[in-house]
Amino acid sequence: MAQEWTVVAVEEASADDGAVPYWAIVYQVPEDVSPTGEWRYYLPKAAVAYRAAEFGMDLEEALQLIVHEPLLIGLHEAGTLQPLAPALVDAVTARSQALEQIDACRAEHGAVVTAPPGARSARAAADPLQAIREQTRLDPIAAAAIRMEIDRRRLAHDRETT
Repeated sequence: MAQEWTVVAVEEASADDGAVPYWAIVYQVPEDVSPTGEWRYYLPKAAVAYRAAEFGMDLEEALQLIVHEPLLIGLHEAGTLQPLAPALVDAVTARSQALEQIDACRAEHGAVVTAPPGARSARAAADPLQAIREQTRLDPIAAAAIRMEIDRRRLAHDRETT
């Protein structure tokens, strides 16, 4: 039976030295996942734009990948789904594979939804991911440079191994 994870909040923080700003995505989860009913997923703020670049995604698609990552990681570790490897394929294939895995995860294993009315705050209830949207700017030139470097390394590796 598919589980439902609910994003109830997004918090900003940084490492103790302040060097790495990150997001803490807070989920309400089934008790068999966490006895407290809460799960936190931490990722550097820069990872949002990087995920978009490495998978050839827009911001909304990258956010869907990010919020599903805790479920996907578990499915990859269990061998239910093959781990995503955007560095081994072109951007179109990477995006397609990621979207297929999100769909499979939602259909068979669990879905992530945003907070229902009555969540921690009115803003979070409206859209807990809005803070990430407001602070993330996808620069198409930077994204192309990231993807070009990924592709360059993949092609160099392919030439070395053939």
